[in-house]
Amino acid sequence: MNGRFTKFLTFLLVLVLCGLAVGVWLLYRDVPGSGSFAFRTEKPADLGVPTEAETGIVDGYAPEDSVEYATAESQDEVAVSQGPFKVKNMATGKMDDFGMANGCLYMKEDGVFIWQHNFEGQFCGNVESVDFYNNSKLQYLFASGSSLHLYDRLGNVVKGFPVMLPKPVLLGPVSAGKGRFLFVHADNSIEMYGLDGAKTEGWLGISPSSKVISMPVLDGQQWLMATESGEERYPLLGGEKI
Repeated sequence: MNGRFTKFLTFLLVLVLCGLAVGVWLLYRDVPGSGSFAFRTEKPADLGVPTEAETGIVDGYAPEDSVEYATAESQDEVAVSQGPFKVKNMATGKMDDFGMANGCLYMKEDGVFIWQHNFEGQFCGNVESVDFYNNSKLQYLFASGSSLHLYDRLGNVVKGFPVMLPKPVLLGPVSAGKGRFLFVHADNSIEMYGLDGAKTEGWLGISPSSKVISMPVLDGQQWLMATESGEERYPLLGGEKI
């Protein structure tokens, strides 16, 4: 009799422990950083508003009310990609997705979020990878409104950013090498700045004959511009049309 009672108690104990294990698994399976469990939510809309505690990083940059954006009309007339953009993750060697959706800036690898947090803004058609610290590690540069942003692979804002530009950006940045980047502003003016937001030394400016309608392309030592009146070429540091 005692043997049967002992087996019965053992059976009940096993059931209770199994139930607790399943409960813990259900509770923590979607929590980032919880051992082998992955954060498997497929899109920011499902995540609600992530907090600093949830992301494990500093909160994102929310532009001040004074920050201007390209008008809806100018964006409708121009091909302005909103991503996601492919960027190289130097830690894994993989090409990850760097994107923005539903008020969240995020980075994904193989469909799984690496990080995400609040960001009120929009891309200006491109994200450039830069080695800001000259240590063979990449950070990710993009413009939003009249500001220039730089994030590392963990989602941290690089110190000193965002940097304010003189006026709203429509297209850019496009790397010209040596820490120089080309931008098409919302007023169709074209300028080149460094990472500090200062105009590039020796820059002569570019005045296209009509509205630029897609992202400029660096072709060797020349800029190739698609405008409403056709294709135009300009020297690397600006000046008269070639």
